[in-house]
Amino acid sequence: MSLTYFRVGNEARIIIGRQTRLVTITSTEETQLGPTQSPPHIGDGQENSKKLNKRIQWSREEMKEVVRCFSYIKERTLRQNYMEVYKLWRERKPVTRNNLGAKAMFNQKNYILKSQRLTAVEIDDLIEKIRLEIATEATEDYTNEVNCDRTDTNGIEYQKGDRKRKH
Repeated sequence: MSLTYFRVGNEARIIIGRQTRLVTITSTEETQLGPTQSPPHIGDGQENSKKLNKRIQWSREEMKEVVRCFSYIKERTLRQNYMEVYKLWRERKPVTRNNLGAKAMFNQKNYILKSQRLTAVEIDDLIEKIRLEIATEATEDYTNEVNCDRTDTNGIEYQKGDRKRKH
């Protein structure tokens, strides 16, 4: 027969076989029980089986950011790969909604669009800003290629004409 216990604060849940017992721990009993374990269902925000974490409602800015990430990837690659979108989301918002996965983010985007949580004007503005951003990036890339601005291994920038004169 196995003995397992989980400690939360000054209480321990002792499981012997199929029976569970809740015990209050005093300082002398604490040394007798040994190291503590945390069960997977009792963690941050939960004590004594009461769920303290509540669903956090999505703000308009978060919804815009989700749609922006999907639109950005779609404009750049001409397809929607939700894993790429999720990577972009994590780059832009590394600590926001840590429990959000790629598939859940895809579902949230579908919910936003189907339930029209953002207006068509807001979505069009986002897409227009993305197109301008991508066009600006493309122009900068083209300008750098034409000028042949490069950086050598020492971190010194030089242009195509300078490189020809050195060799």
